[in-house]
Amino acid sequence: MLLTTPYVENRRDRVGHESQFVALAVVIIRLEKQKTDIVITANMPHSLQEAAAETTICPPGYEAEKGIPADYVWTPENAGQPLKNLLNIIEQGVKTFNIHDFGLFVNEEE
Repeated sequence: MLLTTPYVENRRDRVGHESQFVALAVVIIRLEKQKTDIVITANMPHSLQEAAAETTICPPGYEAEKGIPADYVWTPENAGQPLKNLLNIIEQGVKTFNIHDFGLFVNEEE
């Protein structure tokens, strides 16, 4: 799942910090045998300019306003640099994730 703080045109003069905008990537890994989930998240702060320049995603219903066709399919290759960086970080986190001690998980049925 990929989430971002919204870029709101009429609030751009209220930006208090250059990295006020944040994109968030969430990956949920189901551990069926342990009957639990692992959640991995990564945050990527980005500037007003980077948020305004991101033309590949927008809130639902604003596609036409941003010039995004109704049948557009989002892919990481089309994303701006902050989102590409975020996706690379979360991908590395998932690739290197390893559980060393499954005893940390309580199985209620045992």
